Amino acid sequence: MADFRSVAAALGNEPARRAFARLALGDDEQAVVDDMGAVRAAKALAALRHARLIETDAARIRPEVFRELLAASTDDTRSVGVERFLSAGRIDHYPSHDGDRDALLRWALDRVIPLEIGLTEAQVNARLAAVSDDVALLRRHLIDGRMLLRTPSGSEYSRPRDESALWGDVPWSAGQWTTTPVDVRESELPERPRSVLDVTASEGSDAWRTTAYGFVHDTEHALVAPFAHGSAVEVSFVADFDAEFDQAGIFVRIDERNWIKTGVEYADGTPQVGAVVTRDVSDWSVAPVPEWAGREITVRASWDGDALTIRARAADDTFRLVRVVPLEPDATASAGPFTCAPTRAGLTVRFTRWAVGEVDGALH
Repeated sequence: MADFRSVAAALGNEPARRAFARLALGDDEQAVVDDMGAVRAAKALAALRHARLIETDAARIRPEVFRELLAASTDDTRSVGVERFLSAGRIDHYPSHDGDRDALLRWALDRVIPLEIGLTEAQVNARLAAVSDDVALLRRHLIDGRMLLRTPSGSEYSRPRDESALWGDVPWSAGQWTTTPVDVRESELPERPRSVLDVTASEGSDAWRTTAYGFVHDTEHALVAPFAHGSAVEVSFVADFDAEFDQAGIFVRIDERNWIKTGVEYADGTPQVGAVVTRDVSDWSVAPVPEWAGREITVRASWDGDALTIRARAADDTFRLVRVVPLEPDATASAGPFTCAPTRAGLTVRFTRWAVGEVDGALH
């Protein structure tokens, strides 16, 4: 008999889901092999058999699988924990017991506000609306419970700093795209402690203003969230580039005429680490890093004082200084992972981590 977890795991796997769809539409095993190749098809069909979505001795759908799942569920299952106070994943009512209320508020905060990023009231309200119909009440409960801090002027909200953690992961859902990519897929990998994000860039996507080329491009795929002064943002990705100007890294945006992109870009036949700094017009500096090809790259941008300090490394190598950029401490900025494909279609970059944390202690 099928069980929910194995079915969900199988259908959460893209090749297995694709194979299941073909079989559900009447295709046979050979059609699956023709679509994705013998090796991938064999793995996909094995996953479907393990979940009992198809017959063990043939590539045929088991139509009874969903009846089995329904039969295995019970109508009298009682909700536990914060689920007691939710309806369809949203806050239905607040518990009277202090411990239960704190747990519910912590659940809401962890779902919608990443660690220690500064947000305006409008941004806070938009995020809280994902879990509550009464945004003002939830915001007040969070502030009263000191789970959400507000500046005296009311201009910025943030979570309290966790003194025990220098770095905290930012969920991919925390960002907003400056330009929507062709495709975005989040997936869990057994060998990694956190999900990865595969982003496919549009052909011709880029960020540049005027200098040398005479054009303005603002079609980069940047997934940005508020970036607070006195903090650092770090992005990791796999630099598997082979076409001119393939690129990925961190995008720091102040507005449409002022921004920084930094990371690795494929130019002159080799990966180059560098940055484009734009203040009305762009400048570009790079250094070749052919030994970084195909490796996991980490880029870090630390905003302290009046400067943004950029460092990068491959795998577990030592961070190297890339650039120091003037950035006023009172600027309003957002930052996060980005990719562009100025010269071709089909570039997919795997981002493996997005985190915020402490600024670097020294320039050198």
